[in-house]
Amino acid sequence: MTFPRFSVVGGLILTLYLTSIIYLFDMSLYGDSLRSDAMVPSSYSTFLNSFTAASSLLNVASHSGVVLGALNDTYVISILIGVGFDVMTRILQLIWWMDITWSSFFREALSTEMIDEMKLCSTVGFLAVLTTIYTYHMIIHVRALRLNASVERLNNVLIGALNNLRGIPGEHFNDHIFAYTDLGAHLLPLGLSVVLLKRRQELWAAFRALVFLITISYVALSRIPFNKLDSIPRIDESARGKVICSCSACERRTKRKSKDSSFTFNIHDGICILWLYSFENLSTNYLSSSLGKKLG
Repeated sequence: MTFPRFSVVGGLILTLYLTSIIYLFDMSLYGDSLRSDAMVPSSYSTFLNSFTAASSLLNVASHSGVVLGALNDTYVISILIGVGFDVMTRILQLIWWMDITWSSFFREALSTEMIDEMKLCSTVGFLAVLTTIYTYHMIIHVRALRLNASVERLNNVLIGALNNLRGIPGEHFNDHIFAYTDLGAHLLPLGLSVVLLKRRQELWAAFRALVFLITISYVALSRIPFNKLDSIPRIDESARGKVICSCSACERRTKRKSKDSSFTFNIHDGICILWLYSFENLSTNYLSSSLGKKLG
């Protein structure tokens, strides 16, 4: 594998998505509001813009590293950290879009001019594409976070993660579509929030938010015991199809909750050892087990 890696198919997917979403944005009421300075940020909006810019930048950096081939493999816990952070960023972006929408539509409500039909259609189209992409990404992210829901889910998450890390498009280009549209979905909020902050000369607020998020991430990562990796525990399947782990953290949670556990991560029981394996290592051990053979 070479770095940086460039995928023609992935580049086309990203270009198509960004071209479409930027065109619809520019032709919509949002574009009018941006050009007419109607998106005047308040102190509350400045806070939203700064954290949206900072969190989007971190997501763009991590997603770019994945699609460009910076890593050939990484820890499974990157799902918990990276995807978890991505989900929180999406929630923040949703609140941010609501604030942007209010300021854009409030301007039109005060205007006595008739709304152009083309702009109305472009606005509806923009919101439809944005909603569809956000829903699609959130479903994939939530499924990844619940990777222990079934044997098949775990298998798909492991394969999908390795495909994304190694630039493999996956069946029907599914992994490329997800990876590159996920990157594009963070580029638009990043660019727009930076423009809005720059107009108020508040880019410094984004830098402070970035430093805060990096500090919090460093503190969280430094507490994860990556060096405490023993032999792989037994992985079984419950009667309901859920994945069961026999590591000490999962056994403590099983006793405390009186139900089978795996991929435990909490202050009471500790961290499941499966989180601390690399995707390749866990996939190799997992697929070579009797449980993996059930999948064919």
